[in-house]
Amino acid sequence: MHKLRLTTFAASFLATAATAASNTGPFSLYAYGTGVGGLPIFSSGDEVFVGNFSKVDDSEAAPIQFTVGDDAWNASPNTTGYAKGREPSWSNYTFAVPGPSSSSHSVKLINSTTDTGGYVSDLTFYGTFVMVEENGQMASLWYATPSEIDGVYAIGWNASDAGHSDDKVVITLKRTPPSNPSPKDQFEGFTSLDCFIKSLAIVLTMEAPKAVGWTNPTATPSLGTGRVVFTAGSTISIDAPAKEVFDTIVDFRRYSEWNTWTPRLTFTDSEASDAAKPGASGILETLTDSGDDIMKIPIEILELSYGEEECKLAWKSKYLPWWAATIERVQTVTPKGPDACEIKNWESMGGLAAYAMKLSWVSKQLGAANVRYLDELAAFVKKTVASQDMPATA
Repeated sequence: MHKLRLTTFAASFLATAATAASNTGPFSLYAYGTGVGGLPIFSSGDEVFVGNFSKVDDSEAAPIQFTVGDDAWNASPNTTGYAKGREPSWSNYTFAVPGPSSSSHSVKLINSTTDTGGYVSDLTFYGTFVMVEENGQMASLWYATPSEIDGVYAIGWNASDAGHSDDKVVITLKRTPPSNPSPKDQFEGFTSLDCFIKSLAIVLTMEAPKAVGWTNPTATPSLGTGRVVFTAGSTISIDAPAKEVFDTIVDFRRYSEWNTWTPRLTFTDSEASDAAKPGASGILETLTDSGDDIMKIPIEILELSYGEEECKLAWKSKYLPWWAATIERVQTVTPKGPDACEIKNWESMGGLAAYAMKLSWVSKQLGAANVRYLDELAAFVKKTVASQDMPATA
């Protein structure tokens, strides 16, 4: 299942297309979240779990090894390493999540005899992150819930539709193993999640607001509306103070915690990493379609300002020469009261190369990426606010 994915600037789309590679595997998947440092997933041939598979009194339980098929991910038991000697009977099942029509929230492995009508099996990598693709959109709605076995957690999908519960914790699935893993990290580390859940109580109690895309030509610091060939933008309103949201946007060192589009931005001047300012040059790292390669896009900060009526961040890409394309990105946060705000995020392009991008799939893909960027930002801010609102525990 090989599909071209997104990078940050349209310029990098072109290079990504030239270096695309397939993700055929075999590979394992690991769960990550705040306080969860990369735990492997396992199954007994039905539901999918995180934790120590050996705690499950079931000879069918084993870590999962995946391969990418034509239209689905195939899952089989990995009986090497700590699972050596196990002989599960299941093999070559399909990894799937419940779709919108399903009343279930359990992530499962399904076989050829299972009724798959309510499940979605169109998975893909966005970099090393595991995403589910449906109706042209990608989503990462994984969460973990404690099972009846201490230290073993069931993986669920779309907690916003699963009702209120104090034991859900948001996770991401990646194919990147933890650095320097140990048996304790791999199989016992998740037991500490009980305390983590009780102390932070990161709970999804309502459906997160959704970003809306738009394409009206929009000016940037260097591009007037008349010079804009096309714009890919998005907007969202969330219940959080404007300054807190903008602080998250400019906290570039934490991008990897929530931003699957551009997980890292570093500055040439190390001092600028703590307080970026206009004129600062940086490198925006973007995962390519292969999932292993990092594309490094040079940028320059054009504006970074806090205001009572608006906070703004703007930068320009220096990936292409000025005569080929001018590519600039703007993000604004506008207060809508003390505890609410509106976020706008757009990328406008001008120049010769922009015309080719507008006529190709680039503009549409970039628009989808901008929408997902704000959805991920809103979800991260919501988790942060939820953890801060919980009373301290002894």
